[in-house]
Amino acid sequence: SYRSTTNVYVKDKLVCNNATALGNCLPQITQKTMGLHDVIGTCVVIGPATVEVFKRILRGDFNGSHKDIAIKATPIRKDKKSKEVIGANVTFLAESAQQIYGLLRDLLQDLVPVLGGDPFWDR
Repeated sequence: SYRSTTNVYVKDKLVCNNATALGNCLPQITQKTMGLHDVIGTCVVIGPATVEVFKRILRGDFNGSHKDIAIKATPIRKDKKSKEVIGANVTFLAESAQQIYGLLRDLLQDLVPVLGGDPFWDR
């Protein structure tokens, strides 16, 4: 079974609350939900340095760019009443961890200068 809860707080206010659960049902239902995918994960992209990255994710620029990876992104807003998007909560399904590694490397490539180097570079 799989259970994940993502809570994002900005200035002590809950701005994102997302829960994913698999396995509280018959194995056949879990298999149907996962399809051919063996890997599920989440990533939160938030903050001023990530604006271009989360905009590209929310526009769907990465959908279809990686074979056999399903990506779902939900905008994170400043608060429930705000239309201002400050980030994205990203969920992805893939056949292998290597596929996710490649996706994350592409997603975060624009942040290399902010991070002070490429975290994916084999040191």
